[in-house]
Amino acid sequence: MNSCFFCSGSGKMTLLNTLTSRTDNETLDSAGDIRVNGVDVGQGIRKISAYITQDDLFIATMTVKEHLTFRV
Repeated sequence: MNSCFFCSGSGKMTLLNTLTSRTDNETLDSAGDIRVNGVDVGQGIRKISAYITQDDLFIATMTVKEHLTFRV
């Protein structure tokens, strides 16, 4: 599990959205490789990772795994 802690407006969500192809390609240009431990995973990153946006509400009775499964 990793976490990104930076000040407001620093681009955390833009970075995560770009890595997971959740961006609008007409408004944001990006280029490069997505690598995990040196292996190019490309769009396969969505199969091995997930994130929950900061404005989501959490259900107290659900586990972390259930939240990730339900939200993604």
